[in-house]
This record gives sequence, structure tokens and C-alpha cells, in this order.
Amino acid sequence: MLLYLLLDQVADALLANRDATSELLVQWQEQLLDPDHKFDDWKALMGLRGSLRRLEAVIEAQMDAVDEWREQTSWSLDASLSVRYNDFLEHLRRAYHHAVVVQHDIDALVQIYFSTSAQRTNEILQFLTILSAVFLPLNLLASLFGMNFTHLPLLAVWYGPWVLVGVMLLVVSSLLLWFRRRRWL
Repeated sequence: MLLYLLLDQVADALLANRDATSELLVQWQEQLLDPDHKFDDWKALMGLRGSLRRLEAVIEAQMDAVDEWREQTSWSLDASLSVRYNDFLEHLRRAYHHAVVVQHDIDALVQIYFSTSAQRTNEILQFLTILSAVFLPLNLLASLFGMNFTHLPLLAVWYGPWVLVGVMLLVVSSLLLWFRRRRWL
């Protein structure tokens, strides 16, 4: 009976930490997914995950030890002690299940964070690629007409620079239209 009371107090203390752990996890989730907030509590997050992994191993060892004791004991348990024994095992199972679920939640949260970071990086790279694709033809046209040639078309006429500007605007607008149709913009 004394062993039951001691172990039941330990199991109840483990179950009492569920709310604090869940609240901390929700707070970290909000910080991780907020694009304006730089999350810098990785050590604490991974420390909690490691602690939960150790807790899972300890609880599993406790359940195995209690089951082994139950199988090897020569004492007969009366009905009230058997109910308490089953209640204690149920407390341990709930604490074990909570540790496993929170570990999975932390893993999923880290994966979601890295996915959103990769998505933001992809959007930035897409913007820079489109910007490069728009300015590359403009750079080519400007470099061709900036060379020191005397017989290049449109150099000797007064409307040549305006034609070049019109061609540049046409190239930019057609590229932007094409990017929009492809849903890259």
C-alpha cells in the first residue's frame, strides 16, 4: 500500500505538468509561425523534447517494473488494492501517452517551421529570378546600343532612342504578362 501511495503521487505529479507543457508548446507554436517574430528559444524547445523522451523511457521502465512485480509477487491483492493498482497503471499510461504526443507535436512544429521558412525562401528566390529575367534582355539591348559602332541601325536617326525605349517597354510588359499567365507573379 505504501509503494502504491508513493508511486501514485509521482504519477499525479507527472500528470499535473501536462497543462504547463501544453501551454508552453502553444506559446512556442505562435512564436515559430509568426513571420514578424524571430524565434530564438531552440535550446529550450529541444531541451523539452529531450526531457520528454527521458520521461517516456522512465515511465515505460516503471510500467514494466510494476507489471513484472505484479506477475512475480506471491501476495494476493484484494479488490480495493487491485482497483488502485489498475488506477496507478492507467495514470502511468496517460503520462506516457502525453509525453509521446507532445514529442510528436514538437516534431511537427519544427517541420512546419522549416516548411514555412523554405516557402518564404522560395518566394524570395522566385521574385529575384523574375527580376533578373526582366532586366537581362534590357541589359542586352542597352549593351548593344552602347557599343561604339557607326553603322548600327537606329543610331543615325533622331527617333532611334525612342524606338529602343519602346522595344524595352514591350519586352518588359510581355515578360510580365507571360509571368502572370504562368502564375509566377
